[in-house]
Amino acid sequence: MSTSARSRTRTASDTIAVPAAAPGPIPPAVTLAELAELARWRTSPCVTVMVPVDRRHPNYRLEHGALDRLLEQATESLERRGFDSADVLVSIRDVAERPVLAEHGGTMVWFCAPGFAVEMVVGASLPPLCVVGNRFEVSPLLPSVDASIGGHVLAIGTEHVKLYHIDAAELHECTVADLPTSLDDDLWYERFERHSGAHTVGNGPQGGSVRIGHGSGAQREDRKARLDRFFHHVDNTVLEHIGDTHVHPLMVAGSSTALARYRSVSRHPWLVTVDVGSTVRFSTDELRRRVAAQVASETSLVDLVDRLHRRMGTGLASADFAEILTAAAEGRVANLFLGGAEPWWAMGLDSTERLPAQTDNAIDLVNLAVSDALRSHASVHLVSPAQLPGAAPVAALFRY
Repeated sequence: MSTSARSRTRTASDTIAVPAAAPGPIPPAVTLAELAELARWRTSPCVTVMVPVDRRHPNYRLEHGALDRLLEQATESLERRGFDSADVLVSIRDVAERPVLAEHGGTMVWFCAPGFAVEMVVGASLPPLCVVGNRFEVSPLLPSVDASIGGHVLAIGTEHVKLYHIDAAELHECTVADLPTSLDDDLWYERFERHSGAHTVGNGPQGGSVRIGHGSGAQREDRKARLDRFFHHVDNTVLEHIGDTHVHPLMVAGSSTALARYRSVSRHPWLVTVDVGSTVRFSTDELRRRVAAQVASETSLVDLVDRLHRRMGTGLASADFAEILTAAAEGRVANLFLGGAEPWWAMGLDSTERLPAQTDNAIDLVNLAVSDALRSHASVHLVSPAQLPGAAPVAALFRY
């Protein structure tokens, strides 16, 4: 598995929570969530610089020379656009003063914008690259992403709520502060208010007291409305716990009624519902067994590629580059498939013809598709070109 290390410059406008680089021979893996956060950055100019480093046969002079040339290229490009290169490139210039660029072999990567910088070392050896534009160049890092299965399973019902983390198709229960465990416990105050609203007003016709409340309508309050309030609270608590990157699906297991109501109120963009009936008496092993097939189908690349081919011609899948770019920009891409992570330089969206090399005004269409797909919480998959329809360089499954 490819690995990476990273450090950062913290500023008031900084939004990416990336841990500082730790000493040792094996740095942490790049996550798709980190790339998704970088893909969402839109403060121009965005500068991406990549320099390969070799620790098996180190040549410090060669590495510094390559970085100096890329810095010169970035400086010229920024100044042509009217930006102050000293402010944007300060973190890279500081690194250029080091005797050794990096402890780890692979590729040094910088993502820089005014007042913002992230530095990484990825285990893969990537070609030297400098891109100045309105977004970061994240797609070359896809081969270095930790591709292990992730996501969560939420077992839900009116009497039972538990959240589990998926780790290699195994379920591990999460400890979630303030997660409601049942509808009655969560909405206890409504039950108290209904009971306390009844009162005695006098004698009845047989001499007994008459008990007047808010009527049977309050006691038979619309069950859907109560479920909505309960599931809305559950959803807010779950999303606060798992974060807002949503690079994996949230599997929701329960009865068909509970699943329909939860889907109607949830803010998670990638819900997968699994009708298993009431989960109140399920052990973790039983729940895992019942949702295992669904977990596997949602995370199996083989199944996803098969789904891609089956949906070609239905309007829900495409291998047309221009159509995919439009769909990605509109947030309609659910799964993006790439035949490779290498840049696809073109002169613009009107022409997807591949240029032989990068030019100053060229756009990397692969990175454009990846960035827009990640911004809308799509999944991105690297596959063999032979697996894609017509051996196309890119393909996609659409949400609608």
